[in-house]
Amino acid sequence: MKRLSLLALAVLLAAAPAAIAFAADPPAAKPAAPAMDPAMEAMMKAGQPGEQHKVIGKYVGDWTYSIKMWMDPNGAPMDLSGTMHAESVFGGRYVASTWKGEFMGAPFEGHGTDGYDNAAGHFVNTWMDNQSTGIMYTTGTPSADGKSVTYEGDMMDPMTQKKTAIKSTITWLSDDSFKNESFYTDPSGKFVPSMVIVATRKK
Repeated sequence: MKRLSLLALAVLLAAAPAAIAFAADPPAAKPAAPAMDPAMEAMMKAGQPGEQHKVIGKYVGDWTYSIKMWMDPNGAPMDLSGTMHAESVFGGRYVASTWKGEFMGAPFEGHGTDGYDNAAGHFVNTWMDNQSTGIMYTTGTPSADGKSVTYEGDMMDPMTQKKTAIKSTITWLSDDSFKNESFYTDPSGKFVPSMVIVATRKK
């Protein structure tokens, strides 16, 4: 019996170093996460707001504006005024603005959306209002000095029922003031003034 006990003790002592070594081994490394699908990675990258979105973020706030509008480029402009409220939406990816005023004796309201399309590499803008039934879409390119953005697109001319080219240049006069100069094309294809908006941030 004593011999059996000594034999069992010898077996345990022989196994002990292996058990200790096993216990000291670090846990097995977790398998590496599978690589992200390239299409999904590109989509996620394109969806992240960046420096250009900070540019459109300057619109956020409450503003007053004045407008000079030409119905006839050779005639005197109409003088209009109103207010604008802009909010950042979808985590800073867009700015939604509401413009209110009066046009020809009737209440006027327009809604704009500004953004920067990372995938396309340009600014984007949409516009709709209670004086029309279409949605205008333009794309913008910044100036070399970064102080202005020129947007271009087209719209339906209600007189001719044909598309006409339009463009507008937004220039920041200061952090609290900007100017929007808009143009459309006359029958000869020449850009003529449509309106000039000067907006000032409310204090």
